[in-house]
Amino acid sequence: MSRAPGTFARLFPLIAVQLYLNGVVALFAWGPWPWPVRNPVRLYGFLILAHIAVALGYLSGAFKPARPDRGAIDPRRIIGLSIVFNLLLIGPTVFFKTGSELTLIDAIRNPALAYYGVAEASSPGKTATEIVRLFLGPILVFLLPAGVYFWERLSGSMKSLVVGATVLNLTIWLMTGTNKGLADLLIMLPWLIAARVAAGKLRLRARHFVAGGATFGALILGFVAFFTYGQSQRQGSIEVPQYFGPAGIYANMDGPIMRSLSPGAQGAARGLSIYATQGYYGLGLALDKPFVPTYGMGHSMLLHNVAKRVGGSDRAAEQSYPGRLETEDGFGRLAFWHSIYPWFASDVGFPGALLVVFLLARLLAVVWVDMIGAGNLLAVPVFAFTIIIFAYFSANASVLSNPEGFTGFYILMIVWWWRRKRQLNVAG
Repeated sequence: MSRAPGTFARLFPLIAVQLYLNGVVALFAWGPWPWPVRNPVRLYGFLILAHIAVALGYLSGAFKPARPDRGAIDPRRIIGLSIVFNLLLIGPTVFFKTGSELTLIDAIRNPALAYYGVAEASSPGKTATEIVRLFLGPILVFLLPAGVYFWERLSGSMKSLVVGATVLNLTIWLMTGTNKGLADLLIMLPWLIAARVAAGKLRLRARHFVAGGATFGALILGFVAFFTYGQSQRQGSIEVPQYFGPAGIYANMDGPIMRSLSPGAQGAARGLSIYATQGYYGLGLALDKPFVPTYGMGHSMLLHNVAKRVGGSDRAAEQSYPGRLETEDGFGRLAFWHSIYPWFASDVGFPGALLVVFLLARLLAVVWVDMIGAGNLLAVPVFAFTIIIFAYFSANASVLSNPEGFTGFYILMIVWWWRRKRQLNVAG
């Protein structure tokens, strides 16, 4: 049954996203890393336009009526199917992706060894597993978003399976020495809870704040600890104690905030700050380069790999903005971050990237309203992945470079849009 969300509920994602995006720009400009900017007017002017595009795009869709997905299957059926396929694929994914005999304990103790083991791993089994995850992506991605949003409709055993499968999925990232799985969980979970509150599914009480705060705090501490420990182990990593080689800069440790931190906390602050902001340094370099079209293949590392395997050519990777930054500026395509804008611009240029940002923000608004106002099943995973894309705006396009993320986002977005449009035509 549809309900009309209030103005604040409709605009809440826009407010949060704008605060976040502008906060990261402020951290880039005044944070502990003194980033060199060749053309400040061009870089900051582009970012201002991008944030305006976010606002205009979101507002263009925020006040549309919420649309349910009439005729959609029971959420419990798709969640159950997602649980089954996720559980079946965890073992093969870990086995073939790591290419090593590391145990989970070994990977936690030595994340750098796990990280480089994945980089060196290559086998037909790994390729086959990635292809399976690619095709099953639209089912796999329902697990956490739909499981949390429709939590009250699940049986006790199904709730346990959702939690268990989510935890086991995190082991894939731990076994590969990377932080992204836990980072995505930390991004997605609060938003799904906020959506439940906005939809009237959850009334927050004191015990929720206590339990939720303790759980979320533990997850954040775990992420920071694993992130800091992993970065300290990676030889040649971007997280050299106080120096970032590609830009030739040292972290400024004289600020009052940095001086007030312990040495361990300073390392975490430097690492998290450089991860959040280095993409805008790469963006500044990319804005100085001419547009060389990659014809739809440039915005995703997954598509780069597909083009190479199918066509035998690295052209899409080499002519993308990140690829040219690697060959012309020594700013590695895979080693460093460039923000999401050069990835989009590789296909459509930087003016076109602003249009993509506008459309993404519009999508965010409409799926949010469909989710909280009508409980639209397809809108739930599409919203979850769209908000993660915005969270990584200053970093990369990693959601679109992951097999199940790529197909899960694009296919479910298209199906959601098609079913919504068809129902509007029938109603009209």
